[in-house]
Amino acid sequence: MSINNKKLILEFFKEYTPSEKNGILIIPKAPNEFEEIFGKKAPYKLVFSLNKHNEVKGSEFITQGSYFLSSMKAYMYDKGQTSLIKLNIKTPLKIIDEIKTKQKITKITQSISYAILPEFTLFSNAHALNERKQVLKSYLIKDKKILDLDLTKFKFLKSDPKELHELDIQKQYHLAKEDFKRYLHDNVKDIKIKLKEKLETELERINVYYANQIKEKDDEIITCKKKIKTLKSNLRHTFYERDADILRRNISESEERCKMLEKRGYKKRLEEEEEFHLRDEINKHALVIENKLVNITIFYYPITTFSLTLEKDKKTDKQKTIEVSYDPLFKEFKNL
Repeated sequence: MSINNKKLILEFFKEYTPSEKNGILIIPKAPNEFEEIFGKKAPYKLVFSLNKHNEVKGSEFITQGSYFLSSMKAYMYDKGQTSLIKLNIKTPLKIIDEIKTKQKITKITQSISYAILPEFTLFSNAHALNERKQVLKSYLIKDKKILDLDLTKFKFLKSDPKELHELDIQKQYHLAKEDFKRYLHDNVKDIKIKLKEKLETELERINVYYANQIKEKDDEIITCKKKIKTLKSNLRHTFYERDADILRRNISESEERCKMLEKRGYKKRLEEEEEFHLRDEINKHALVIENKLVNITIFYYPITTFSLTLEKDKKTDKQKTIEVSYDPLFKEFKNL
């Protein structure tokens, strides 16, 4: 469990350069809002065993349900914002020299547009009974592809929303959500296995209990009917009126008891009771998964589009203009 908590914390504080040494996870900085929720300023020394906590002065002991993890959850559920970040990336001046054409280039003009890379941070809280797992994962997406790219190594410039046109990131968000579902499916397998084992034990216990209850009632009626049969047999062989009266009274009482037991419909009642308890246990052991989009970061950077005018073709006497775009982040030409 501590491994999963560590992964969650590393993902949460990844922009604040966490480090680990001698079993101590150091968080040098934290968001101001988190510090207010937690009630303590960074840096934090995080440990994952009680022995280490006793050794390291001022450390935070991380365990399931610890206040540090609860503060992270509270921060994420309160966050839900969109950030716009402009990357300080430029197209090299001489990149135009790499474009080779059959005809001579007579004129070059250039224009700037912007490429966007949305990053979605998703949080999941899965819980049932005493089992709980929290997962935090970020997705940086380019077109229809999830990227494994660290953009924190670039410097950031002051962003300007006017530089971007209308943004439609629904397809990228859908891609992130679908991948997050698959990621969660793999991450909650261990909880599902535990819950299934516990549920099977509880269902078996309920089935055995009510099977015994029904059997006891069945046996009681059988015993009662046997008793009536024996009493009637004794009555036929009794010569004394006094003994016969006692036997008739016992037979009457036993028949009334038999009727009462059968009239109550105990079997149906117990089966309905059993069904109720089975459903209750199934509901208790159902894994509840709450997913939340906690943050969207729109990274963007300039793309240079070169408009190249070529000299006239000698055969056709026509002049051609071509457009080539260069992506400085991925260092590649488009439409070349």
